[in-house]
Amino acid sequence: MTSRILAAIPFVCMAAAAGSLHYGPVAGLNVSNFRWDSKPYIYPEDRNGLAAGGYLTYDLDPRVQIRAEMWYSEKGGGASYAEISTDSASGLDLRSDYETAARLSYLELPVLISFILVRRENQLGTVGLGPYVGWLLDGELETRLFASTRAFSYSREYRLDGPRFRRADFGLTAGLTAYVYRFDVNVRYSKGLRPALAEEFDDINRFMYPVNRTWTFSLGYQIK
Repeated sequence: MTSRILAAIPFVCMAAAAGSLHYGPVAGLNVSNFRWDSKPYIYPEDRNGLAAGGYLTYDLDPRVQIRAEMWYSEKGGGASYAEISTDSASGLDLRSDYETAARLSYLELPVLISFILVRRENQLGTVGLGPYVGWLLDGELETRLFASTRAFSYSREYRLDGPRFRRADFGLTAGLTAYVYRFDVNVRYSKGLRPALAEEFDDINRFMYPVNRTWTFSLGYQIK
């Protein structure tokens, strides 16, 4: 593997010298959530998180380029839910209010094939599609319950940590990029292809299908 990397270095240097290789930092905002069953009184709540890293583009020809990125990416989501049932012991109406929130952090590597839609002097517009893979850095799911009747009330809280989550996430990503001089503005949608959590639940989270779904809005700067 090391010998292959060393062998590739001259080609990367040649591409950079030819002006077809560009790179720079990029940072922005993730707006993410899971998919929830469409039941009454379930209110999904998006999670806003940081997305930051760097990118590299390589022009294959005047109409197509490859864009590879490495991100620190915060994802997750949550919901609130209320239900009314009958308490088996007292026979009174029991109101249960749930809140749940997942916070996930990944090291993420998207690779997109981008098609150039607009090319003008110091301006470029592209649409891209490709896969991504992410490695879990940290994960937490926090659920709170508050239940009450006319006679009594109680609450409880519990958390699930890293081992309850899958260590790897992968999926598809697509979006638009506008390059203006040395800046680029990106709008991207990503969807995972398997659940981020590795277990099932019997509380509010039974209504949750924990696949990462994320809108990313970012700004990049081309160093070279």
